Amino acid sequence: EWSELAIGQADMMKSLRLLLAALVVVTAVAGDKDKFDRDELIEHLVERTGEVTHKIYEFEQKLDARMDPDRIRRAGSLRHRVEELEDPKCPHHEHSCGGYDHQCISNLFFCDGHVDCRNGEDEKHCTSPLKAGDRFIGDVVFDYCTTRKPEHITLVVESVNTAAFFKGFPKVHVHMEMESHGHDDDDDHHDHDESSLPNDGFYSFGTHELIFQAPEKDGLSLHGEFDGSNFDRFVGDIVTVSSDKPCARFIFHRDHHDDHHDDHHDDHHDDHHDHRDHDDDHRHHKARHHDKHHDDHHVEHHGHN
Repeated sequence: EWSELAIGQADMMKSLRLLLAALVVVTAVAGDKDKFDRDELIEHLVERTGEVTHKIYEFEQKLDARMDPDRIRRAGSLRHRVEELEDPKCPHHEHSCGGYDHQCISNLFFCDGHVDCRNGEDEKHCTSPLKAGDRFIGDVVFDYCTTRKPEHITLVVESVNTAAFFKGFPKVHVHMEMESHGHDDDDDHHDHDESSLPNDGFYSFGTHELIFQAPEKDGLSLHGEFDGSNFDRFVGDIVTVSSDKPCARFIFHRDHHDDHHDDHHDDHHDDHHDHRDHDDDHRHHKARHHDKHHDDHHVEHHGHN
């Protein structure tokens, strides 16, 4: 489709240039011809030039629509969903460079300051989607393991720091605010419980994942994954060190005050699929879990050096 658009644009621009050239030539050499014939010819050329110009304008509008950031983001999110259903293209602890030229490189090589992908993709998108002050509100999808059974988790980013020698894994310090409503069977009383836990983790540019340590002795930790296109939303899985499957899931959205209705609609649609398909995700989670564990080990190793 893009190649057809490019060919169409080239043809229209060529036609416009030829018409303008013809207009110049007719104006310059038609002095000896009948004035009526000359004016009629010029009028025809001007009219034709206007038609071509209008087509170019319509083409630019179509091109702008295809370059709309929201549309590109939604297309990227859809592509990610399809890729999640496919078998992994790369071995554990490696990630695809994308594009038609298939190439896998280590997650450690993304955004390290050196181009490793042949298409340069590993160094093109190296701005962290997280910054101090960001808030993400997570709504529960399912919860089979937490003690508090929170209905919501609010992730408040306190700081994001990038080490000069390990740029691909910025360290993230957050507060996890949990809100739950307990039920006491003895007195039919609903208890409102709120708690806040500080936590440390890191963001991986290669996998677009947000990995946190277990803040308590129960060994439960939060592993978040952006889809690589929409950085206002991520799927947060609660996992244990003894299991390769998520035992709880929350869908997090960036806390905006000026969200657009379309964004809410798209996110709600994605959330519905995440709820419906969470059992299917178990098939692919093991590979991702080992990948995360490998990266976590490298991050801790470099952090101690």
